[in-house]
Amino acid sequence: HDAGIYLYTCNPDGTGIVRGQRLTNRLGMVHPVWSRDGKTIAYTDRLGNSHEIFVTGPEGGGRAITNLGRCNVYPTWSVDGKRIYVLQKRDDNLWQWMSVDVETREVAAFDRIKPE
Repeated sequence: HDAGIYLYTCNPDGTGIVRGQRLTNRLGMVHPVWSRDGKTIAYTDRLGNSHEIFVTGPEGGGRAITNLGRCNVYPTWSVDGKRIYVLQKRDDNLWQWMSVDVETREVAAFDRIKPE
């Protein structure tokens, strides 16, 4: 058994499925989402004791763009592809939307959501 997360591609109608590059050999990768230009995938994976956001191309070899030491999930690309929006669980049990610059890794908070 070859463990890991692989990139699969197919035609819009679901035919022609092809297994491509292995993106990671770890099984913790979740919430993958393609950039609008189709060149990059953002996803959540474990880094130490936290869940951080990574980016990778179709060839694999992801790099972390966050190292915030918290639970960071559900990456969503900005329209221009320069930022990724991330939902982060804070110590006060609130969820907060964060904006991460893909190139500089600069992080900005912009909303808090109180759990029900």
